[in-house]
Amino acid sequence: RLKQSPKRHSHDTSAPVMTDIGLTELHRAVLTRNVAKVSELLMRENNDLFTKDSSNRTPLDLILSFSDDNEDEKCIQEIVNNYLSKI
Repeated sequence: RLKQSPKRHSHDTSAPVMTDIGLTELHRAVLTRNVAKVSELLMRENNDLFTKDSSNRTPLDLILSFSDDNEDEKCIQEIVNNYLSKI
């Protein structure tokens, strides 16, 4: 299972780009289970793992709701766990 994570670092002042429906690129990648895109976006210095969408959910919240029986979801969970262990 995915570990809970710390909040965004206070020195990070970048503002992620939101779509007109309140989703960031990372929200969209998570929702579509796009493993490669999630990995790519998390490698960016100012990723938006902790940015809330219009429904007040972060990409991390979406990932935490994943089940363990979908391979793409498991891959995304592993990628995010690896990312979180480095911050």
